[in-house]
This record gives sequence, C-alpha cells and structure tokens, in this order.
Amino acid sequence: PQLGGEHAVVLLDCFRRALALGQRKDAAIQNLTRRLSSQEEGTGLDSKRLVQAVASISRMNNHMSPKLQHKALHVLIDRWLAQQTPGFEGTEPSQIVSLAVSLTNVSDFGDLKIESFLKDVAAWMLRDAIPRGKEGSGKLKDEESLVVLWALKELTPLGLGPYRELVVAVLELLRADGKLEGYSIMRLRQLSEVLLAARHAVGGAHEELEGRTADALAAALQGEGKCPPEMLVRIVALWNQAGAPFWASGPQLADAVMARAIAFSEDQAAVGASDLRPVFETLAASSFASSLAFETHRQMLYVAAVSRRDARQ
Repeated sequence: PQLGGEHAVVLLDCFRRALALGQRKDAAIQNLTRRLSSQEEGTGLDSKRLVQAVASISRMNNHMSPKLQHKALHVLIDRWLAQQTPGFEGTEPSQIVSLAVSLTNVSDFGDLKIESFLKDVAAWMLRDAIPRGKEGSGKLKDEESLVVLWALKELTPLGLGPYRELVVAVLELLRADGKLEGYSIMRLRQLSEVLLAARHAVGGAHEELEGRTADALAAALQGEGKCPPEMLVRIVALWNQAGAPFWASGPQLADAVMARAIAFSEDQAAVGASDLRPVFETLAASSFASSLAFETHRQMLYVAAVSRRDARQ
C-alpha cells in the first residue's frame, strides 16, 4: 500500500527516537522528509501531525542537509499557520509551545514569516495565555510560559529586548506561581538564561527570582538528578555574568557546585579526565573563584583530582 502523509510522520518520529540507540537511517529519514514537504503527501496532515513532523525534522540536523531541512520546515510551518485562526484562537497551546521549542534546534533558520510568528506568539501569550482567569490559571502553566520565553530569547537576534512587556509578565507569573523546586536542572538552566537576559530587557535584576533560582539549583545539584559535567560548567559560566555578588548571595548554590565538582573528581569510573578539565578551568577562571565555597573546599577538590589514576592526562 502507498505510504500516506500521516504514516510518514509516525515513521519519521520512530527513526528520530531510534537515533538515540545508535541506529542511523539517513537515507530513509531524508526520503520521508521530502515526502512530507511534497504537494502530494503532506497537504492532508492536521495541525497535530504537522507539529509532530516539525519536532522530528528540527532535531535531525546531522542526518540531512540544511537546505532540505529548511525547505521542509518552511513548508510544514506554512501549512500549520494556514490552519490557524487569527490570534491563535482555538489553537492547542501545547502546539505553540512545541513549535517554538522546535525552531530553537535549527541554526540560521529565520525569515520575515518566522519573525511574524514569534511576534504573534508573544502577543498571544500576553493576551490569552498568561492572564489568570477566575479559576486562577491561564492557558499556559508557569513552566510552559518560561519555555516559550526562553525560545523567544533564542530565536530573536536582540534577545528579549523586543519583548519587555512579556518578560515582565512572565517573571511576575514565575514569582507568584512558579514551583521552581519541581523544575529539572535543564529547566533551571533555561530559567537562569532568561533571568540574565531579562536584566538587559528590563534594566535590572529580579533579585527575588534569582535567589529562588539559586536555591532550586542548589537543591537539584545536591539531589540524585542527572547533571553531567558539561551542565555544571554551563551553569557556572552562565552565572559568572552576574559576578561575585551573585555567588556571595547564594552560598548554598556555591557549596553545591563545589560538592558536585568534588564528586565528579572522585568518580573515576564515570567521569574522565577530559570531562573534568573544563570543570576545573571554569571554576578557577570565573567569578566563582572568589566565592567562600571555592576558598574553603578547593584543597579538597585538588586532592580528589591528583588522586585520580588519570591525573597526568
């Protein structure tokens, strides 16, 4: 039987998931992508399937040429937009969130239509998604609102500057309703990026949210959640932008960073020397080096590092 557009979407999603298991089917992936962007097979897809196709194709940068990927994404997004009513009235909020996040996976993918989409998303959030109704909730939860704001930051050359009103609204939502202690460490990293970008957009730091984010990061680093060395490096490098005062105001986070770095050094089975080097370099070269935690525990970190079998590497 002939393969239809909906079946192509499902197969493409299966191939994307199989990539995590080491299965490379580039020729099949490229063929399915071409079929989905063709006039014959892709026009019958509903909004949900179009969003699913965009999510899969946007994550396959290494399995097709940029030209093929960009062409398919433009076609699929155009078809999705054509199915929506003005102002996204009646659009499933999860589809808007998914599309915004998917676009962040693609490099050099921007044009006037995408810029218009982003502006429409920001307007929709301010008008419909964030305002709390009589029941106390909007169309987007606090975490979803954060994710969309992060995506707008990633996709806009000027960062959050053009979305100052939205930034203020989302930060207030997070302050009032944000359950930061339940966020994953990746989500807390995104929140960190948003808060630092918001400093430029609104002209100052949101000290309450930054403090709560530091506490949530400390708890996440102290917990059993997954935090590879590169994530620790990224968190320290991010908050280095805030300088020494940030680490002084968040001693629990600074202690948690050092504890995790020491644990990495002691875990020779799972963490190699090449993974540790960026951790040591970032801690020593950033404003974190001025923290009390670094001063107090750096000798312990040094001993753990030189005691490794691969210390000379």
